[in-house]
Amino acid sequence: EHLSDAGSPFVSGRWGFGWTASRGGFETTDGGMTWHKELAVPDVISTHGGVLERACGPVGCLAAGWMRVGWGAPEPVEAPKEPSPAPRPPSRDMPPLTLTCVPTAGPSPVAPARTAPRPARPATIGPVLSPRGWMAGVTPTIPCAPDLGFFQGRPGPALSPDECGLQLDTSGMDRAALLRGQTKVYAWGPRAGAWDTGGRWRVAWLWPWGGWPDARASATVPAPWGSPDAAARFLGLMPGTASAWSMLPSDEPDHGLLVVRRSSGPRGFDVLALEADRAPLEQRRPTGEPFADVQGATRVAGRWYLATAQSGTERPATVVWALEGGAAREIARLPRLGGDSSPAVHLAHRTAGGAVGLIVDGQPGLDRVAPSRWVAPVDLESGAVLDPEPLAPVDLSDVATVVCTGDDSGWLVDLPYTGSVRVRVGPTWSANLQSAAVRVRVSHAGACLERVTGSAARDPHAADALSRRAVARVDSRSVEASVATASARYGLRCSTLRE
Repeated sequence: EHLSDAGSPFVSGRWGFGWTASRGGFETTDGGMTWHKELAVPDVISTHGGVLERACGPVGCLAAGWMRVGWGAPEPVEAPKEPSPAPRPPSRDMPPLTLTCVPTAGPSPVAPARTAPRPARPATIGPVLSPRGWMAGVTPTIPCAPDLGFFQGRPGPALSPDECGLQLDTSGMDRAALLRGQTKVYAWGPRAGAWDTGGRWRVAWLWPWGGWPDARASATVPAPWGSPDAAARFLGLMPGTASAWSMLPSDEPDHGLLVVRRSSGPRGFDVLALEADRAPLEQRRPTGEPFADVQGATRVAGRWYLATAQSGTERPATVVWALEGGAAREIARLPRLGGDSSPAVHLAHRTAGGAVGLIVDGQPGLDRVAPSRWVAPVDLESGAVLDPEPLAPVDLSDVATVVCTGDDSGWLVDLPYTGSVRVRVGPTWSANLQSAAVRVRVSHAGACLERVTGSAARDPHAADALSRRAVARVDSRSVEASVATASARYGLRCSTLRE
């Protein structure tokens, strides 16, 4: 066989080898009768002039500073087989849930119609001095309300004509990632003069797991601000002083944890413990600095426990605090991997007592069947962080065992419900809950349902359907639910059905 581009071949008996300038090798094992072409060869180590030996034989060839062993094209390497599909990890999506319910709260009180107009007065007072951060040339005024409004059927404080009232309603300010309750903050005092002696304030809140009868309010106490403009700045009602208020719920309506996220001034979170008919109590770190990002809270045996991110330049961690009176004491620190994002953290407590736990979503293992959630227990006496424990998926599809009983144990935690939740009341009204959340007991063996909450779209018939006490009975294994709609929250008692 003739080679048009023979390059520099060399032969020995019936063995021959060579390569072209394009590094395409060629060889013969039958004295040149046939050639195997386009063999891959490495870079030339030495030119022909620098190579003292060139040889070919049955073993191979020596040339260009390297040695080629064997003849013929290499055996094709078998492509690796596609790995068999591994079983998918358990889905984190929760199954559809349908509840058939009867109302328990009755009709919500409504604000009485005003029969006589109140004396006219300006809607604002001021001007006041512009604090740093407001636009130059703008003189803000304080948004005095003519009346302090109702909250879940309960009237606000009554104002005299010479008083200035401020109010902040946190409805709609909730962070969707975690269940929040509604809160309304009232502050009032003399329209002219200092609030050091005449100012007062009160906080009203709604337990998100119940209906409007579960709304509570703190005691009316002296205002901590010396003037109405200071109060307006604290409440975030003035330009450049926006803040987000939310209430973390307890196991029962009489307690809550008010969390205020500031976007101006010292960045961080203020935390106030709420108790019905008592003064709001601010919680302070030992350093006096605001808390870092608040990740969750739970109340165990009359004491609040709070989970936050680390502060400042500290290594990434979740810090667990015990709130005692008005002081926060660090009891545990759980390091976590750094990065721009971190998994959602839920703070739970064990139904048997003695421990709180950080529940996080984990990655599936190599077998892809590992549970998707883990809990890291923290012993409340010693502060020791125990080994993480796997938790079963929150699968509420087995309606025979979905509702918790007194015998169920595990970790009590509030979680967003990723499946659809449909509520039926009577023969004519039903709705799909928006921003649904569940309170569950979860362990390594399974999960059961304690409560459900969510909101329904505006419906002119909702208030009538949800406030009419029905005579229908529900299954003995019932679950408490609440639905927010028509400017009120209604409590329900429900049994479960398969969608």
